[in-house]
Amino acid sequence: MQEVAQTHPPTSSSLRFPRTNELGSIDFFLENLQELATSEAASVAFPKDQIQIIQEDLIFLRSLLGKIVKQRNQNGKFQALWDGAMEVAYKAELVIDSGALGDRLECLDTIAGDIKHMKTEALKVSDSIKNDDEAQRVANNSIHFKSQLSTPALNEVLVGLDEEVKTIADRLSRGSNQLDIVSIVGMAGLGKTTLANTIYHHPSILGHFHIRAWCTISQVYSKQNLLVQILSSISSGSHDQYLKMNEDDLVVMLFQRLKRNRYLIILDDVLDIGAWNLLESSLPNDANGSRILFTSRIENLSLQFKSNSKSHHLCHRSDKECLELLQRKIFGKEDCPPALIKVLMQVANKCKGLPHTVVIFCWNSFKN
Repeated sequence: MQEVAQTHPPTSSSLRFPRTNELGSIDFFLENLQELATSEAASVAFPKDQIQIIQEDLIFLRSLLGKIVKQRNQNGKFQALWDGAMEVAYKAELVIDSGALGDRLECLDTIAGDIKHMKTEALKVSDSIKNDDEAQRVANNSIHFKSQLSTPALNEVLVGLDEEVKTIADRLSRGSNQLDIVSIVGMAGLGKTTLANTIYHHPSILGHFHIRAWCTISQVYSKQNLLVQILSSISSGSHDQYLKMNEDDLVVMLFQRLKRNRYLIILDDVLDIGAWNLLESSLPNDANGSRILFTSRIENLSLQFKSNSKSHHLCHRSDKECLELLQRKIFGKEDCPPALIKVLMQVANKCKGLPHTVVIFCWNSFKN
């Protein structure tokens, strides 16, 4: 990959970390760390106590980054903390992923030390803003609140999923008039969020639904935060404004906003039925073809939503598809030089059919 990076500078899209934003990348990595922390197989490659320490320190960093996301461009200390935290998070993910692939690139102890250093710097920044009572109140509500409060941008490369996009878009726009649920299921890194995001922006979806909303669930959530995410996605009010409202008022506002409209709500990264139980009463069923689309790593979760539900299962990409994704990430619309095909094919083979791993290889090769 270094040969590729030196010969061909990356396109702007190839430098994006594989999520709709940087905080979302950390959230995704934290989910993978949680899987490692609870996996017996993973303990062979990485000590669980080390993984848990990294996880705890990253959770603290993530919570503070959520507080300064809007101010960082106007504050040098905030921007420096942001850049440093993202840097160590990217390196940590590379170490974990490369370890899982059998090609450990850096010492996990060094990464843990770097993250601990960033936590120390974050504590200093936290102390400097702790007297801002309103910011602190909002931050406390947002520690586990995913960063994707607005509609994610469509800026990721999609390879090998054209048929899936068409099939799921058809399921959403056709069929029963009753409120219905469609699910995309598969292991972490297969591209469930990217697929859902592409469908969210698909022309047939844009023309069919009056209202579209995006809500990221993940591991920790509350009814208020879920309502705030959806309202922030579909209404003109600000995130902070909705956080000041009580839960009952949010329920009424969302119900009235959706009433008599054909709506599509994406629930991304659902891990249990609890989030749906919290939201269901807020979503009107006007028999007009409204839909819920959720993504999950949990195989049979859709049956808890609806007893006769049929999930759309994502499979691993072929080596050929991983190669195509690499080429498009690195060269954009330009052709890959024939001399580099063999190098890229070797990388594609190492990615084990996971698009997320493909993008990590691209990011770290060009970044370093």
